[in-house]
Amino acid sequence: IKRFAEIYVTCALETCQQRDRKGIYAAANAGQADHVPGLGSAYEPPLQPEGVIDSERLAPAAAASLGLLQLAGRLG
Repeated sequence: IKRFAEIYVTCALETCQQRDRKGIYAAANAGQADHVPGLGSAYEPPLQPEGVIDSERLAPAAAASLGLLQLAGRLG
């Protein structure tokens, strides 16, 4: 892909479970969903992302701004 950049948004599994508004992790823990990253299927982080955002340390607006800055630097 000519103009592609991968931004890795990190988040601990425990935090993902706490933020789970749709109940995906709850369903996986109850045995009702098989393919949930980190639970039912292995999670493989990207090997060489063009950017990284730690969503546990940044508020959503700050994370989005950082992502746009990282993309602008790579694709601009």
